Amino acid sequence: MINIRRYNSKLLNKPGVLYCGRGRTIEDLGLGNPFSHKPGTARFRVKTLAESIDCYQAWLGKLLKAHQKQQTRKLEGWERAYLRRVIKLAKDIDDGVLTDLMCFCVDLENYQPDDSKPYKCHTEILYEVALEIQ
Repeated sequence: MINIRRYNSKLLNKPGVLYCGRGRTIEDLGLGNPFSHKPGTARFRVKTLAESIDCYQAWLGKLLKAHQKQQTRKLEGWERAYLRRVIKLAKDIDDGVLTDLMCFCVDLENYQPDDSKPYKCHTEILYEVALEIQ
């Protein structure tokens, strides 16, 4: 289990905490959602928050499938870089290195995936995919 924390600059450099948002430029995606309904640093603009979450889930599923089938050469360079970060995230979670993932959307203590509830943040999806990679 992990905590998904709302962004707090005081937590940024604490051990066990990983920021999962975008960087300051389109090229600096980090572990952020490349889809957004707001202007800014997202690679792709969509109309609503729900659409950005849906697009992210589908896109991350595509990356996971490429990884599982060992077909990552078919991905674009930035997608392969993102997938490498997701694989590192999965390893760090499995090794117990991380206790908290941080984004701007939600604050969820002891997060457990629940398919019966809609996602509120891409970090929930990111965490679930990281668990699948383990």
